[in-house]
Amino acid sequence: MNIFKNLKAKLFIRIGVILLCLIEISILVMVFFKYDTVISYGFFTILIPFQVLWWFNLTGNNTKVQITNRQKISTIIISISSILIAMSIPAALPKYTYVEGKTILEESLNKDDSMKFLVESDNVYTIDVTPFHKPFPKSLFINNKFYYYEIIINDNLRYFAINPLTGERIELADSFYH
Repeated sequence: MNIFKNLKAKLFIRIGVILLCLIEISILVMVFFKYDTVISYGFFTILIPFQVLWWFNLTGNNTKVQITNRQKISTIIISISSILIAMSIPAALPKYTYVEGKTILEESLNKDDSMKFLVESDNVYTIDVTPFHKPFPKSLFINNKFYYYEIIINDNLRYFAINPLTGERIELADSFYH
């Protein structure tokens, strides 16, 4: 299929699609460090390469083919799909990051000098939640994981999970990792 006979237009579109995909991948990498395993990246890792293939197929090399209504409709569908892929990245983000979950715990437990988070690094710890915890939606974008924290409060080790969608705090009886 080829709906663009002008070589400059073809080149412009192909470069634009590659730049759009690089921007989408850059956004995903930045988001990865904030939300880690809470976001499901499978949806995007499949659609972004297909987006490039769709556009390169659409701007193919065959210049003798007549443009049909079906091809025009395909162009519109692919254009809308490309825009939706880019727009769905922010829509996929949970309401709270790992750091914001830590802040929720500090506020709800009335932080003082005796409170110490055991893991102070930039690592994001999560725990699997199965079956889906209410109000945890089954989604293409969100994995069924909560943020996990170990905190020493007044010389007592306590364990907490935070729902990344609602900010709900759950105290656990035992450590998830030990």
